[in-house]
Amino acid sequence: EPIAIFELVKILISGVPVALNGRDVIGIARTGSGKTAAYLWPLLVHIMDQKPLEAGDGPIGLILAPTRELAQQIYQVKGRRPLKSQLT
Repeated sequence: EPIAIFELVKILISGVPVALNGRDVIGIARTGSGKTAAYLWPLLVHIMDQKPLEAGDGPIGLILAPTRELAQQIYQVKGRRPLKSQLT
């Protein structure tokens, strides 16, 4: 099931365009403000811009989280399923 973003919150409005331009972003925002989506979105755009993977190709992106709690939140937002369909 796709993730729906119904409201573009400040962190998305300010962070995503900067990240899509290849710049580093440090975003400070409250819990539930869209920070996870703000850095997953540019990663997904990058993945979609790649040529299809062939056997033996490595990962295109890697998500590192500094805490277990944040890793669990990312897992819940992104989901357990690998990105497929048009992305691979």
